[in-house]
Amino acid sequence: MLERNDWDRSVEGKPGWRCRLLSAVVSTAAAMCTMFATEASAQTGPAPKNGLYLYVCLPGNIQGDLTKGGSGLVVFNVDQGYKFVERIPLPEGPGGGEPASCKGIDASIQTGYIYPMITDRLLAVDLATSKIAWQQTYDGGCCDRGAASPFGETLWMAGNRVATWYVVSAYNGTLIDPIKEFPQRAHNTQMSPRGDQVLLSPANDILYLYDTRTHKKIREIGPFFARNRPFVVNGDWTRVYSNNNGYLGFTAADIETGQILYRLDAPGTPPCQTSSGAHGTCVHGLALTHDETAMWFPGASDNSIWVYQMNGADKPHLRAKIQDYAPSGWITCGIDGTRMYPASGTVFDTRSLMPIARLVDENGQFVYSEKLMEVRFVNGKPAQVGDQWCNGLKGSGRFATSGQAIGRTAPGYNGYEPPGPKAKD
Repeated sequence: MLERNDWDRSVEGKPGWRCRLLSAVVSTAAAMCTMFATEASAQTGPAPKNGLYLYVCLPGNIQGDLTKGGSGLVVFNVDQGYKFVERIPLPEGPGGGEPASCKGIDASIQTGYIYPMITDRLLAVDLATSKIAWQQTYDGGCCDRGAASPFGETLWMAGNRVATWYVVSAYNGTLIDPIKEFPQRAHNTQMSPRGDQVLLSPANDILYLYDTRTHKKIREIGPFFARNRPFVVNGDWTRVYSNNNGYLGFTAADIETGQILYRLDAPGTPPCQTSSGAHGTCVHGLALTHDETAMWFPGASDNSIWVYQMNGADKPHLRAKIQDYAPSGWITCGIDGTRMYPASGTVFDTRSLMPIARLVDENGQFVYSEKLMEVRFVNGKPAQVGDQWCNGLKGSGRFATSGQAIGRTAPGYNGYEPPGPKAKD
């Protein structure tokens, strides 16, 4: 008869049945744990985003130059010193190969989408998953720089090299109304803080103010001194400032009357020098700080950025001319107004006017783009979206029906309030 200790051994000294059974149980358990862990990892995916991120659409230059950051929607973590996070691939161009150039970018809290506006199509990317939700074309193509309604219902999309704006659903891109009554091709678009009006800028010297509910023209603003380029507005939607061909500076106009107020020329101009980096103009980029105390614009010829103190609406004076590392054909700012983003990829502090970072991708390449904006996340969901423009916000809460009606902040998030008097209850 076998003793108890003999049960764990075979007659040849090899492991007995108890050891073999225990080994099988352990191996099975380990395999199941590995399987469950793999499945859980596949289900959860990357950790949800928290904090402030910068979305950069590429190629974001008029030449479609892939040496300036490549292609796709590139995401940087602002809170971690602009650390590269991910590159979201965009669809191939119509003939295959690299995506067509990006012409604009906007986002909506209501839909949860960010919208890369490509020359051959409009895309919607889910901010929570980084996946393309849908894509649309209009008249066989799409977009120049459009704008999202602050309430999330619609997008007003400038057609690419056609004299048409397309009003489309922000939820699925369905065409609602094509507006085809302009003398020149569509170009730039800006929505009012409460979403009831939109400024449309074709490739001429007039800005067209439209009612977003009726899709009818309210009035024309101008004519300006030459063709309009980038333009910005103040917070209560009474002043618009525009770059113009042939002048290094900006022109101010009254939105309510349509009249030109004044033109500011940088010292020593006109005439001014042009460059391909500024779309063949003297200046292509304008940013009004959120508190409306300063105006920034890049110089085309010498990689400079001019900063003017606004001193009220009509008496700007030069504060500084600062040097950048590369030319810029655009300039925008962060959600809280403390960071300025010229297209060069340099990040400037708006108070000290000093560079604080340069955008570098996962390949160590400097990134250049005229289409970029910030998004703030809380537990993986967008809580605030910035803007591809840099507009004044002073009085925007008062101008809108409520502070929340500005539409770029999720309900319940109170991390930031626009400058200026608060809206009355």
